[in-house]
Amino acid sequence: MASDSAAEPESTWRFYALHAGVPALLALVVLGTFESTELDRRIQDLFYDPVKRRFPMRAIALFETVFHDFGRFSVIALGCCMLALFAASWRWHSLRRWRLGFLYAALCLAAGPIAVAQLKHASAIHCPHSLSIYGGDQPYLRLFDDVPPGWRAGHCWPGGHSSGGFAMMSLYFVFRRARPRLARAWLACGFLYGFWLGLSRVMQGSHFISHNLWAALVCWTIALVLYELMLRRYEPRDLA
Repeated sequence: MASDSAAEPESTWRFYALHAGVPALLALVVLGTFESTELDRRIQDLFYDPVKRRFPMRAIALFETVFHDFGRFSVIALGCCMLALFAASWRWHSLRRWRLGFLYAALCLAAGPIAVAQLKHASAIHCPHSLSIYGGDQPYLRLFDDVPPGWRAGHCWPGGHSSGGFAMMSLYFVFRRARPRLARAWLACGFLYGFWLGLSRVMQGSHFISHNLWAALVCWTIALVLYELMLRRYEPRDLA
């Protein structure tokens, strides 16, 4: 199978400027805006009923099933598919060129959500539905605010559910040199799927939108580090 474009030597500086520098700059601008303004709360207010003092979407079981359960299982299924393809590559020659890429993607699909889950476990931030401004009993605390003594941890940052979708962006790195168009499609689909899964939790009052953007940054960073460790050392012709 021919690649989308001829494999050419790649500048290390250009690679990191594009894949580390640009995301870092975007994160600084976008997440900095959320942390220094009331944008998070303004977005959250769109899904809150101030009369009944609750998030209406939180009580809809079908919403929970379609967006929460299916979203989680779909990412697990993709990870299992990557592992199955990795195993199959030992038998079918046509898959051998992608063997390491399949393993890499499976690791990213697991490592991204696990890393986000660990950050959540250590987080003092509470979910919107637990905050007094949204009918709960906890005060509002920004990410970089000082945690008051005796504070009960909320374990709600970053967005765990969206991390599975954002971890799918890792398939961009599997195909970026040999199949650039397919790589860009995976990048777009992974980000949009993760954002949609995250937005569904925002609508239910389970996360602020910035929580999910932080999850995207974590998953991208892990994908980039694992790519450097596992795939980038190989010449493009080995994957083409």
